[in-house]
Amino acid sequence: MCVAALGVALGAKAGTAAASTLGLTAIGTAISGVSAVFGIMQAQSQAAFARAQASANTRNQQRQVQFDREQQMLQHVGDVRAQQAANLASEQNMFYARMGQNRQQVAEQFRIKEARDRMAFKMQKIYAKQIGTVGSVLAAGRSGQSIGLLTRDAERQAGFAAAQEQATVRSTIQQAGNQMDLARINAQSSINRTASAVPAPVRAPQFSPQVSGVGGLPESQLGIPAYQFT
Repeated sequence: MCVAALGVALGAKAGTAAASTLGLTAIGTAISGVSAVFGIMQAQSQAAFARAQASANTRNQQRQVQFDREQQMLQHVGDVRAQQAANLASEQNMFYARMGQNRQQVAEQFRIKEARDRMAFKMQKIYAKQIGTVGSVLAAGRSGQSIGLLTRDAERQAGFAAAQEQATVRSTIQQAGNQMDLARINAQSSINRTASAVPAPVRAPQFSPQVSGVGGLPESQLGIPAYQFT
């Protein structure tokens, strides 16, 4: 009996040990399953965080592009206005330079006309005086060589006076021509300086390309205006 009882006791202990081993295996399997689920959840969370961070980066880059474009447009508008102002000032300067030259030419031409008119009037007086002198000689009843001397002297004096008047007119014409040439040179020099100071035409700004990526927003939602350049 004692041997049989001992066998039964040993069998019971063996069964209990096997049951314990099965329980530990089940617990280990459950723990492994939980760990696997937790790992998957952690990986999904990390992936979601990475996507959210990439989306935020894309939006930030898009907004930076928007800001850069707005700054480019402000700079472009300022450059265009500056060029327009420079062009207007250049056109005005050229206009006034040409107008000044034209006024100088008109004034000098009027000066020449006045000089010629005075010469014509004085020439009439000179010839009238010559004729009067010759008439006086003839009326005095002079004869012979004295008549010739007196008439030639009247002609000589008339010719000398006429030459003086003609020289005065030629000098006036030369001076007026010099003044007109100087006015033309000054006007052209002013026009050349003005033209060289005009800035080059303003080119349309070259916008940075829009950023695209995961989580990016369309331009319509970013408030980026559409610009057209003609």
